[in-house]
Amino acid sequence: MTALSAAESNEDIEQPLHAPTKILDYLYLGDKRQAYNEKLLQTIGITHIFACISTFFSQEDNKVIQIKCSPMDDRGNSNLPSHVAKAIKFVKKAQEWEAENKVPAKILVYCSLSVNRSPSLVLGILMELHKMTLKEAYKFVSSKHSKVCIHDKYMSQLREFDKQIFGEYSTKENELPTTSSVMAEVVAKLRQNQQDDSME
Repeated sequence: MTALSAAESNEDIEQPLHAPTKILDYLYLGDKRQAYNEKLLQTIGITHIFACISTFFSQEDNKVIQIKCSPMDDRGNSNLPSHVAKAIKFVKKAQEWEAENKVPAKILVYCSLSVNRSPSLVLGILMELHKMTLKEAYKFVSSKHSKVCIHDKYMSQLREFDKQIFGEYSTKENELPTTSSVMAEVVAKLRQNQQDDSME
């Protein structure tokens, strides 16, 4: 597999590298740096990669790990259900590969930072394949992967996907944290700290 592009900053490369988050026995959630670390992938036993961003490598770069690229917009402008459908198809092919090769298939779903796009996709996979409601899936994933912060537009699509699968919403509007609600909390805390400092 191709090494990280020279365009990547030294700061990114030198930061401590942690393993991708294991969501299920076959499903891992990670970021770009993890996806490009061949030794790490071999240690975990990753056999398949589903990328939510454009990549610097292709299937031709690696004859062992099977790769699928389905770039998503980080600002929530992509059609999430269509990407979930592609991921589901990829998962099923990985399961067929597992049956044929007698080797456990392990799939890494990744984006740049594993905060928004790849968690959104993993939530969709759990909802579609494992019949978890959005509320159940979000609680399950966020308990394992603390960096989850879904864009408002993707959260809205996930809620509609939830209703489509189960016939009703499992969450109220604005019940789950999103990028805008988290940012609002940060701004509120900063303002409160400024007020506190001015009173001292």
